[in-house]
Amino acid sequence: MHMQQVHLRKTESYKEVTSRLSGFRGRNVDRPSGVVLGPWQEGVEVARNIDNFLEIKGLFAPSRPNSNQLPYPWLGPVENIGRHLSQHPVDQVWLVFPENHWRELFSSLDRLSGHSTAAVAVAMQDGKPGAEDFLFRPGKGGLPKALYPHRENNLKGGVKRVQDLMVASAVWFLISPLFFLIILGIKLTSSGPVFFRQWRHGLNGRPFRIYKFSTMTVNEDGTETFHQATKDDPRITRLGALLRRFSLDELPQFFNVLMGDMSVVGPRPHPIAMNNRYMDRIPGYMLRHLVKPGITGWAQIKGWRGETDNYEKIYQRTLHDLAYVHSRSLMGDLSIIWKTICKGFFDDNAY
Repeated sequence: MHMQQVHLRKTESYKEVTSRLSGFRGRNVDRPSGVVLGPWQEGVEVARNIDNFLEIKGLFAPSRPNSNQLPYPWLGPVENIGRHLSQHPVDQVWLVFPENHWRELFSSLDRLSGHSTAAVAVAMQDGKPGAEDFLFRPGKGGLPKALYPHRENNLKGGVKRVQDLMVASAVWFLISPLFFLIILGIKLTSSGPVFFRQWRHGLNGRPFRIYKFSTMTVNEDGTETFHQATKDDPRITRLGALLRRFSLDELPQFFNVLMGDMSVVGPRPHPIAMNNRYMDRIPGYMLRHLVKPGITGWAQIKGWRGETDNYEKIYQRTLHDLAYVHSRSLMGDLSIIWKTICKGFFDDNAY
């Protein structure tokens, strides 16, 4: 499916936005057909501003409006969009969602999969700082950018690999004394292995073993079950609590970076069993694996790290991960690394 988006800035009216968009849609030729999907009131507002160049076939809204005199036909709840397009194809589907309604947006995009139509996502307001700023950003020349993440090209991937090797090598040089002190401390305070190894999904879903310092009295491989660490978890050793508080247990993952399984910056890799739990519950969840997983990432510096003890936390982490995959850059990676050094190692959610 070909998907495009348009960003509505505070200083720009709907007329200016739709005029900009209609310039490359073929205005005053044969009008393309389209439908609008979203809350009724906001959907009507958008429809009225695009029907000068788009033949509006109707609106999909969560419920039927109360008024008997509707400016556009109500085509049913949003869940009906896929079946409707199979019987009545259109050229464009306009997705209209107010601030913070990202779950509905991604679900609607999934319903459009398999249909040869253009999807235009309209943000009714500028989002607050976070994933929204990345998901809704105009492309060069005012043209919309694709919403879903894109794969890394060979040149950009090669430059990122060089960046990873330089950062990981520098870290190894700086932390080597601390690294061996931690190994000695683990050997003196516990009888288990020094390193914790667990299977995770990497680039394109390929499994790899992640390395951490052992901080708990259990050693799950992550393929069948997973039990996240919680606050005051009795499984965490005394030294382990200190290492986890300052994220020092993650240091061996720079070895994963040198081996090429991970990047310094990217979506955090979850246990395979955790991926199996959420891949069918969160739209676009496995798109996180279009890039290498990272030691730190956009979600982590925005506060979505640590225990995911409810659906909203894992959902928000996924949104931020997809935002990173979509809008990643080398300068952005350096910014995330710097913010991690300043903030990420001292997070209240690290336990």
